[in-house]
Amino acid sequence: MQPISNMLMMILVIGILTYGAIRVIQGSLTMGALISFLMYLFQLMGPVIMVSQFFNELAETSGSTERIREMLNEPIEESADDQKVDVAGKELQLQNVSFSYEKDKQILHNINVVAKPNTVVAFAGPSGGGKSTIFSLIERFYKPTSGKITIGNENIDNIDLTNWRHQIGLVGQNSAVMPGTIRENLVCGLDREVSDDELWR
Repeated sequence: MQPISNMLMMILVIGILTYGAIRVIQGSLTMGALISFLMYLFQLMGPVIMVSQFFNELAETSGSTERIREMLNEPIEESADDQKVDVAGKELQLQNVSFSYEKDKQILHNINVVAKPNTVVAFAGPSGGGKSTIFSLIERFYKPTSGKITIGNENIDNIDLTNWRHQIGLVGQNSAVMPGTIRENLVCGLDREVSDDELWR
């Protein structure tokens, strides 16, 4: 909208200037009247540009609002049942896990991983290699296209989602600190009161 409105305003300026110059030469219009017309036109340019910017912002806002509506209409994450499992001391396995965000564009191909208790497992690779996607699958933000992820002998899809995520600790690449106290940052996401002693531990 803005380039079109700018072009139209320039055409108007050139048109009035040309027409006014001809009228001034013919003596039917004074130079002062021509300058007055141009000044009025310049005063109109500001509001016209503002209106064009408004339509741009309206189009952007409509797209954002539609996306927010889609997010608000997403169903609440729920587990298949209310089974609660204590994951301490159990083996985490990814068995022939494949995943794709879009159909026919597979990201992970038959991934097999065994993470035994009290061991460290490192995923190393280039950016876009699927490391974050594996963790998203373990956290159940996505479901594998094929294969399964188990803890002990239990498929993680059968575990209560809240119970499962409460037993996962994640330190992200970006250490985000929210406005507020250190305590509020540390207990963020917990649905219970935490004593000072427990917080120190």
